[in-house]
Amino acid sequence: MGYIYLVCAILFNSLGNAAVKVHGLKGFVTSGTLRDMIVGNFYFFAALMLFALNLVMYSLALHRIPLSLGYAIMAVASFVLVNTFSFFYFREHISPVQILGYVCILVGISLVILFEYRDWE
Repeated sequence: MGYIYLVCAILFNSLGNAAVKVHGLKGFVTSGTLRDMIVGNFYFFAALMLFALNLVMYSLALHRIPLSLGYAIMAVASFVLVNTFSFFYFREHISPVQILGYVCILVGISLVILFEYRDWE
């Protein structure tokens, strides 16, 4: 069950980051009625909610799996999802050198995950 919570946390975290980006592109609405400001800043409030849900799910996941493993999976999966979304949805440029860097990060974190419980002594 811990890994189900972790997957939910990863999705909420990634969606929260995308909502922050969308809100950043639109900018803050600071004039008009309170309703206008709430509606105009929808993506900001959506990001807050998504990050809050991320925190709840991540906390539940860490209750069941080790932090060193959960954090590594969360970091890599969020990294991959956010960068993939940025490339396809926001049309952000990713150079071949960046892709090489991503591969190195994935390999490194994979080694941490794979050999977490190995005793080398």
